[in-house]
Amino acid sequence: MKIDKSFVDGLDDVKDRELVKTIIAISKSMELGVIAEGIETKHQVETLYNMGCELFQGYYFSKPLSAAKIRSWLPKT
Repeated sequence: MKIDKSFVDGLDDVKDRELVKTIIAISKSMELGVIAEGIETKHQVETLYNMGCELFQGYYFSKPLSAAKIRSWLPKT
């Protein structure tokens, strides 16, 4: 299940924060993975992680990359 960027942006709003907590709880109860999109700050990562979200995507980690750049960005195995 994906947490939309609009909710991530609204984490400082009590209603949005409660909705995000509910999305995470529903995902866990249904044994689904949950990912938060649009992460731009460390504060967002920490807040969502403390709520139980463990997967994130957004500019905080990297801007979109081409397939070739992704290969060079990933660790060599």
